[in-house]
Amino acid sequence: FSSCKPAVCATEGEYSIVFLLVLGSSRRPLTVLSLFQASRTEEEHDDDPIRFVASDQWVQNFMTHNNLTLQKRTNVTTLSDEILVERAVSYMQFLTLHKPTMNRDRTLLMDEMAVYFEDARTDTVDEVGSRHVVVHSTGFASMRIAVMLVVTVSGKKTPPCLIWKRKER
Repeated sequence: FSSCKPAVCATEGEYSIVFLLVLGSSRRPLTVLSLFQASRTEEEHDDDPIRFVASDQWVQNFMTHNNLTLQKRTNVTTLSDEILVERAVSYMQFLTLHKPTMNRDRTLLMDEMAVYFEDARTDTVDEVGSRHVVVHSTGFASMRIAVMLVVTVSGKKTPPCLIWKRKER
C-alpha cells in the first residue's frame, strides 16, 4: 500500500465505510473488497497508519454519484408536527396507563434554568454620532449558575438544587 494515495475512509461503529483509494499515477479505483482490506491493514499497523484524506467537494461528488447521504441526529425542534403529536399522544397514553399506580409523593416534576448574576444590557443612551458606546457592567454578565426547581406531583416543594460550574459541592 505504499504506492497508494488514500482518499477517504470513515469508521462508524463496527462497520467501515470506505469511499475510494486511488493508485499512484494510474488513478484507478480499487474494489470495495480491497478498500475494506486496506482499512483493516491500517488498523493493524498503528505505527505507520494510512491516512485517508479528501476535499469536501470530492466527498460530496462521490456521495452524489453513489446516491449516498449523511444522516444527522435529530432533536425535538427539527421533528415534523406529525411526529411531535404522535410522541405526545404516546406519552399521554403511558401516563394515563400508569397514573393510578404512581406514588404522587415520589413522582417529581423538574425544570432546569440558567440564572445570571447580572442582566447584560444591550442598550444605552449616548450622544448622536458617537463612535464608541460604553455599556456599564460589573463584569458578571456572563457568570451564571444552573438551578433545578423540583416539586412532587402531590404539591410538596423541594429545596432548589444549585449547580456551580467546576464545583464539587
